[in-house]
Amino acid sequence: MKVWLLTKLIVEVNFDEKKIEQIETRLDKMSERQLRILIETYKERVEKRDKAEAARQSYMQQQILNQAKLDLMQSQIYKDHLAREFDQRIAQSKMESNLVRQNIQNNNRFGINQFNRFRRW
Repeated sequence: MKVWLLTKLIVEVNFDEKKIEQIETRLDKMSERQLRILIETYKERVEKRDKAEAARQSYMQQQILNQAKLDLMQSQIYKDHLAREFDQRIAQSKMESNLVRQNIQNNNRFGINQFNRFRRW
């Protein structure tokens, strides 16, 4: 039990030699009963920490997912905007083309009428 706890604590203190020595001396001074209580307390603390970390990870994943959904919605809105703008430009181009065509036809009719008027004289 003592070795298990010592290895866990060594990892937690990032292998700091001074802290490891302090931990070893404190563990050596403890009775078997105190060690069991300490181990149970340590396990509870680790379990709480792991649950908190899991909750934090879950929250962060949810935030990332929400941001991705928002980005997707914004890109869809922009895509729709571009499609409307494209359709509007196509319609405007067709309108201009029809106006030009109508103008050419009117000019041709007018020109023919003028030509016929001059031929009569």
